[in-house]
Amino acid sequence: MYLMPVYYLLGLGEALETYDRFVNEYHENSSWLPLLEDNPGGYVFVDCSAIDHQPVYDFDFENVENKLKHSSIRDMLATLAVAFTQGIFYKDGDGWFDMNSDAFWKIAAKMNPTAPYWTED
Repeated sequence: MYLMPVYYLLGLGEALETYDRFVNEYHENSSWLPLLEDNPGGYVFVDCSAIDHQPVYDFDFENVENKLKHSSIRDMLATLAVAFTQGIFYKDGDGWFDMNSDAFWKIAAKMNPTAPYWTED
């Protein structure tokens, strides 16, 4: 199921397989849980180490930069909600789930000012 264009929600089995690879093969932070994937190998991970908020990071096994995308899951969901309500996410003429990428990046940068993912090249 696509939560937003490009990224789909991982099933439990996929999430556990990705987590195992992330922790045991790449020796990354074991408190990070994979949540979303884009088919080319990009992921969205949630850092579950804090009780009060869970930051959301971009991760790619080929280019391990781990940029902060959202300060919390709440911020991520709020950003997605605005994209839906403003028509930034839409169904195109062929019935595919799509988005206005420029508009999404602008709204994401505005709603997530402390997240370097949206402002760095």
